[in-house]
Amino acid sequence: MMATSEGGGTRSKGFTLLGALAFVEERYGEEARWKLLPEVDEESRQILTGPILPSGWYPFRAQVGLYEAIDRVFGAGDLALCWEIGKFTCDYEMKSIHKVFLKLANLELWIRSSGLMWGRYYSDGRLEVEEIDASEGAIRIVDFKPLSKAFCYDFGGWLHRTLELNNRQSVEVEHSECVLDGAGACRYVGRWDRVA
Repeated sequence: MMATSEGGGTRSKGFTLLGALAFVEERYGEEARWKLLPEVDEESRQILTGPILPSGWYPFRAQVGLYEAIDRVFGAGDLALCWEIGKFTCDYEMKSIHKVFLKLANLELWIRSSGLMWGRYYSDGRLEVEEIDASEGAIRIVDFKPLSKAFCYDFGGWLHRTLELNNRQSVEVEHSECVLDGAGACRYVGRWDRVA
């Protein structure tokens, strides 16, 4: 069942928080997550110090605030580390059997199925495939407010790693249009040289 947005705005699943925390612990040590607590608001602090259920719904702003805090504490404060979080969580959330399937799968079908899965992670918005061919593809996230470029970079990193796991080589992903810059939707364009 999809979460509603009433009263709390957009919500996201606990998977997103757990993936970001796993990134911090793997890169910076088990105690590193506690360095983030002074950097987040009180509501997020309560979420991060309590049990986080993978399939539980949490305020999306807690996810975005966590990404921003990670970048401030462990990065350069330019949100570039959020791209790495996205790449990490792509691997973190995907079981080995799914990685094998993605390696062999038709990329367009995989991305379209990811679009169908969007509602399992976020209470608002949807992912739409514009086009995918042998060396380029474009998708859009519509009816969704990312709140911060931290999320945009995280999603770009996730998409980048997804393309790598599908045997694409020399992958480049560009966030060509953004809601935060006044566009109607967030648009991502992926390019690659060849399939391994």
